[in-house]
Amino acid sequence: MTKHEKERIKLSKALMKNNAFTALFNRQSRFFYKTGRPLDENSMSSQGFDLFWDRKEISVKQGRNFYAYQHSNGGDFFTGGWLEELVFSKLYSSDRFDQVLKNLKINFKTGLSQFNKNEMDVVLTKGFKTAFVECKAGNIKQEHVYKLRAITDYFLGSFGVPIIVARFMPQANIVEKCKDMGVHIFTPIEYDYLDIEIEKLLK
Repeated sequence: MTKHEKERIKLSKALMKNNAFTALFNRQSRFFYKTGRPLDENSMSSQGFDLFWDRKEISVKQGRNFYAYQHSNGGDFFTGGWLEELVFSKLYSSDRFDQVLKNLKINFKTGLSQFNKNEMDVVLTKGFKTAFVECKAGNIKQEHVYKLRAITDYFLGSFGVPIIVARFMPQANIVEKCKDMGVHIFTPIEYDYLDIEIEKLLK
């Protein structure tokens, strides 16, 4: 792992466990979704965090802690790419799985546009079983649950395990829907032993 990759993971870990940090990034993600424009040079401060970015680098400072990394698409990182990187790094560095892939291209289309999907965040295998992992840095809606369940059934059948890794605990009705549909949810509380818990689901 390069120095810049290590710095990105440090920042992502901070995002996973600090609400103020995540709120700061979420404010930026709303800007990107609205404008669709690439990053301009800018800075923001919130609750002891100072965030700076331009088109080549993003850096965050909190007291004596400083994280910086280069990027090719800062907008993607702000809008949830950080969580995908973090989850992939955690699972890829574990020796518990046969294979771990990131951003696997798939072709899944239905008559409903919200169910269409062309990429899976993280895919991992162990023995005969495969897990499709969706990473959600924002709110989880019912269509996210339906979509993941449908994709898993379509491609993997009884050998598939659908998983959502969420930055925030979903609302009670979403948690109940996941239970009903057999979709497993993990939040920051479980991050440190995420690989252990997912391995249990693949046995």
